[in-house]
Amino acid sequence: MRCYLLLLPVLAVILCAGCDLEELVGGPIVVTIHGPETPPTPPPEAEEIELCVGELDFCPPHVRGDRDFKGHGPCVTFKAQLQVNTERNVVEVCVYMKAEEWAGGAPESDYTTARGWSWWLPVKSPPGFKIVGLAEGQETAFWHSYEDDDHELDVFGFSPYRPVGGLAYIGDTSGDDAGVATSVRARFNPIRVLVVEE
Repeated sequence: MRCYLLLLPVLAVILCAGCDLEELVGGPIVVTIHGPETPPTPPPEAEEIELCVGELDFCPPHVRGDRDFKGHGPCVTFKAQLQVNTERNVVEVCVYMKAEEWAGGAPESDYTTARGWSWWLPVKSPPGFKIVGLAEGQETAFWHSYEDDDHELDVFGFSPYRPVGGLAYIGDTSGDDAGVATSVRARFNPIRVLVVEE
């Protein structure tokens, strides 16, 4: 008695010469044919768009010393951070500013300081779209520092590919500064994000 096993893509059949198939396998033969599997639905393709952020004014609170820099700087540091919140479908913008009384390359004796963080109103996606991430190459962090040396507005410009395109600082003035006049206006470049249709 000769038996052959024939394998097909979706079916295996035992062929026997001169034998009872039910006797051979010990019971009735059940053949199940599986049709082609339904392929999973591919995720929607993400599209890159730009979200307009605009400008943010921030006056950090007075945290140390008196309120007058008295012509000693201040030494100013500014930071910005972008992050995607997919649950809220927004890009959140956070800024930080510190202005510290400064003279001769070191903090001045009474350490007049304004310092703080600000979470700005989140930047939302257009109706009907969901933000899934930031576009490739989109920077999320920004940092800038300088030492003020007058009572004038100090303006700086940056690359359109950075998160922040421009900063306008008020450091020292002729009167009280920390928590009163010392501040920054940050002009943000558009944020490049990836979205899918909801």
